[in-house]
Amino acid sequence: MTEPRNAVPAAPLPRGSRLGPYEVVGPLGAGGMGLVIRAVDTRLGREVAIKLLYGDAVKDEKRLRRLVGEARAVSALSHPNIVTLFEMGESPRGPYLVTELVEGETVRALLLRGPLPLSLALDVAIQTLAGLAKAHAIGLVHRDLKPENLMLTRDGFLKILDFGLAKLARPDLDDTDPAKRRLRLDMPTTEKGMIVGTAAYMSPEQVRAEPVSAASDLFSVAVVLYEMVTGRNPFQRSRPEETLVAVLRESPDPIEPGLPASAQLETILGKALAKQPAERFQSARELEEALRTLRRSVDSGEEPLRDVPARLRTPVPRSDEGTPERPRRRGLWIAGLLALLIAAGGATWCQSGSPAPQSAAPTNTHPQKGTP
Repeated sequence: MTEPRNAVPAAPLPRGSRLGPYEVVGPLGAGGMGLVIRAVDTRLGREVAIKLLYGDAVKDEKRLRRLVGEARAVSALSHPNIVTLFEMGESPRGPYLVTELVEGETVRALLLRGPLPLSLALDVAIQTLAGLAKAHAIGLVHRDLKPENLMLTRDGFLKILDFGLAKLARPDLDDTDPAKRRLRLDMPTTEKGMIVGTAAYMSPEQVRAEPVSAASDLFSVAVVLYEMVTGRNPFQRSRPEETLVAVLRESPDPIEPGLPASAQLETILGKALAKQPAERFQSARELEEALRTLRRSVDSGEEPLRDVPARLRTPVPRSDEGTPERPRRRGLWIAGLLALLIAAGGATWCQSGSPAPQSAAPTNTHPQKGTP
């Protein structure tokens, strides 16, 4: 069971306590094993966010490697749309990461108030893709893009958070940059057969525990964009197993025809959400340019998307023919999927965050979240 989002562990660090040169101000939240706190760097007088392992996680070698891997990943990515890492430190309580304190709201918090205006949704997606292009250039795939890990600052900048599940998808990438060489050496590896990510935002290849690529992240961005526009996740179902089946087999409901630029957006999302990676956009820049073109076409006086039909808010599992599936048949597909994953190498699921995004609470100040 994953710890509830934003829950604060028992006996959090009290205000005024110290982690090296950092003075604790208060808790910001917690992921599956990482406590996130607001602190002040007493040397520079600036506020920062600190991600600290706690409890049994401090003794878990895999989690320690993931924290180090996250530090390596973020430190190799200097980009305005990616949260900045200041340093990694050690304390009697365990290792910790110090990042910029991002003031604003997560996309999840924005979605709790309903669908976003199309112009804002496109801006969020475009900025996300700009940051991803930087990561993909060194072969790094995020693997956990979702509304909780995207924050819009008060001045309109999008920040990608939480690289705790990032994977170096191209370890053979040839370059002479020392930072990239260190990244290849220090990034933790994922065990064969492990499903990594958050079910409703994973690409089909992630569900099948197959190798990931830049196209995997682009699928996740398209899922988030669909959710921002319609107000609901296209694959979220009541049970995780059903969600995984939907990712593998089902197509999202069409965008409401009466909404602005619905036909163009439908075309872009259709390609970005293709089940096979080779059929999607092949680079973040390619999808970014497609969305920029769409953004220019709706640039004048675009209004928020209102009156989203109820059918777009209530997911209905569909068969390949587009009709509702009988419960028994759906159950067989779920059982078959789980059997296939187990047969493929004892697949397990490493999930980041809550499996039910509808229950997420808004966050006003947020550094990196989730599972280091």
